[in-house]
Amino acid sequence: MKQNSMLAMILAGGRGSRLHDLTNKVAKPAVSYGGKYRIVDFPLSNCANSGVDVVGVLTQYESIQLNSYVAAGGRWGLDAKNSGVYVLPPREKADENLNVYRGTADAISQNIDFIDKFDPEYVLVLSGDHIYKMNYDKMLAAHKEAKADATIAVIGVPMKEASRFGIMNTDESGRIVEFEEKPEHPKSNLASMGIYIFTWKLLRKMLMADIKNPDSSHDFGKDIIPTMLNDNRTLYAYKFEGYWKDVGTIDSLWEANMDLLSSKNELDLGDPSWKIYTEDVTALPQYISAEADVKDAYITQGCVVQGEVKHSVLFTGVKIGAGARIIDSVLMPGVVVEEGAVVQRALVADGVRIGKGAVVGAADSEHIELVAKRVKGQNNMYKAFGIVSSSGRNIYVDGMQDYRPIGAFSFLGRYRVIDFPISNMTNSNIERIQVYINNKPRSVVEHLGTGRLYNINSKSGKLQLLFSEHNNDNDIYNTDISCYLDNMESLSRMNHPYVVIAPSYMVYSIDFDQFLHTHIESGADVTLLYHAVDNAKEAYLTCNVLGLNRQKGVESIEPNHGNKKNQYVYMDTCVMKTELFISLIKEAKNLSSMYTLADILNDKCETLDIRGVAHKGFFASITDFPSYYAANMALLNYKSAQELFHDNWPIYTRTNDSCPTQYFNTADVKNSVISNGCQIEGTVENSVIGRGCVIKKGAVVRNSVVLAEVTIGEDVHIENEVVDKWAKLVHKKEIVSPAEQPGYIRRNDTL
Repeated sequence: MKQNSMLAMILAGGRGSRLHDLTNKVAKPAVSYGGKYRIVDFPLSNCANSGVDVVGVLTQYESIQLNSYVAAGGRWGLDAKNSGVYVLPPREKADENLNVYRGTADAISQNIDFIDKFDPEYVLVLSGDHIYKMNYDKMLAAHKEAKADATIAVIGVPMKEASRFGIMNTDESGRIVEFEEKPEHPKSNLASMGIYIFTWKLLRKMLMADIKNPDSSHDFGKDIIPTMLNDNRTLYAYKFEGYWKDVGTIDSLWEANMDLLSSKNELDLGDPSWKIYTEDVTALPQYISAEADVKDAYITQGCVVQGEVKHSVLFTGVKIGAGARIIDSVLMPGVVVEEGAVVQRALVADGVRIGKGAVVGAADSEHIELVAKRVKGQNNMYKAFGIVSSSGRNIYVDGMQDYRPIGAFSFLGRYRVIDFPISNMTNSNIERIQVYINNKPRSVVEHLGTGRLYNINSKSGKLQLLFSEHNNDNDIYNTDISCYLDNMESLSRMNHPYVVIAPSYMVYSIDFDQFLHTHIESGADVTLLYHAVDNAKEAYLTCNVLGLNRQKGVESIEPNHGNKKNQYVYMDTCVMKTELFISLIKEAKNLSSMYTLADILNDKCETLDIRGVAHKGFFASITDFPSYYAANMALLNYKSAQELFHDNWPIYTRTNDSCPTQYFNTADVKNSVISNGCQIEGTVENSVIGRGCVIKKGAVVRNSVVLAEVTIGEDVHIENEVVDKWAKLVHKKEIVSPAEQPGYIRRNDTL
């Protein structure tokens, strides 16, 4: 199909009044569906997948949220040159007053000038409130082959229900000979789907005539289609076979969500050949506690499940307390169900909190119970420029680092390690960030992109990727100082008075605004961040530790020799004036080519005022293979995860448009973190499972970290392992390593 030969217009202005509270403040196409999607995602994704590059979205009722959502055309890949998603609300014109859209045809009529601008040969008219997958390019091919003036998509419905639809009666060739709107005695079961392809020149003439007709209701079904039939125009029916749902009521919206739980679900949101694109909000992968019982469920990221979930769909950020029961229900984003509550045959709207011991819905109710919604808010921070430093020469993660630097390591199923320092900075309103990369840059560069995903795509913000001339991790001259020297020109251009430096290989949350404020208030030259530990003899052996006096002044920065249990681990995070930082780099160069920033700061402990500030909360230093494994496993503890992840402190990452995870009846999942896009039939205990993993029936995954798109075959048992991306464990039935020495299965291996 040639560029812009067909333009799409999505009718998205309807009230959706039968959805009651769900559409009081939100247009029906913006209503949530399927764990992470919105209804309008379906026609938009269909357009993107069908090669329809220009899409107008006609909005009207409660359109603010829908307008802002749709305007981000990049979600559907419709942001390239000569393509785009255009929001088209009613507007005042020079020769007339502001007119609302009076009908479906009128909505198109009021935007004739928009369509003319692109001069398409064909126009595709779509409803914005149906859930389905359709290749519009195939429908266009049928339209062309039939040399039709209009082609209308139809779907076969049960004859007993046909009276609820607009019915197309056709001859043997598929040509439409009669249209009946909700006939009492239907002659066929071919229901109109509200999807039309028109040859634009003809439709334009008809719309212009319709505008002038005072007796017209300006509707496609009531006016345009009947007129075309009366004029003996060539109209053909395009028979659609597949899943299609008009979610016009609470019951039908609930049913559409429940359909996703069927093993025979025709919609198949996990189909990689026809993805449904959406806003992939930043959230922790789903956490399934040891006490949880999850069966036959569809659960997306950000959910915390400590109770029972049966035959239900959970949207982003849902929290289910201990002892709570969710049965045959749909819980929309941000719902909180507290301890002991029961939700059955209900649809719970965004942000609703269900209190302890409450009972919502009933197993024998005729209709689905709808529960109303609530809203949430955010905060402000400080400014500085940030540096995310590369790992030092003393740091190496066996096996995994052969493929990518530590910053690019998958972490907790959904994230990369480097997401944490960058998110800490952007959440602290640091908009200028330099990321230093010393080896194997491709995976980091691909992941970070322009920084748009980290909320730093404003005109004032910038994510800058800088490289070292040293390519060997073990090169003794490959230090952070050498990397800064290689990029001194970029450093010198930063105009911010302060610099915040954080490593790309440590995982923690911190408000750098407060950190900087503490530094400035103290009057110190340099402030270092540290974490007090009581296991320094066996852990953090590749880290530096601080010697502190009683006033938290830093007296030394030295390697951890493992000779003391209690230590103050230096988190390689510091703040100082930019001019001091640059002068220290130059001084380090003159002293030794092997000097690190920690080395020069150690030298300056007597001449500079260097202070330490304690970090509270979760902290992990990923400096070797055991520490990577331990960091992932530590976050299976929900309290630890709460220390790292906060509702008002998102950890941003690259999105993947994975569908929710499907748990089959044979699934048995305990105390695990599960990413989206997985299919789980087997047993998962105390494990982290990455995106798109398949765990077959009878398989057992225990105490393991499984990265993205791994297949665990039937009856395969793995324990105490790290399984890298794309591995297939299908032949060897038992892979078990000692708990004190976890094993590693390489990327792409088949065992």
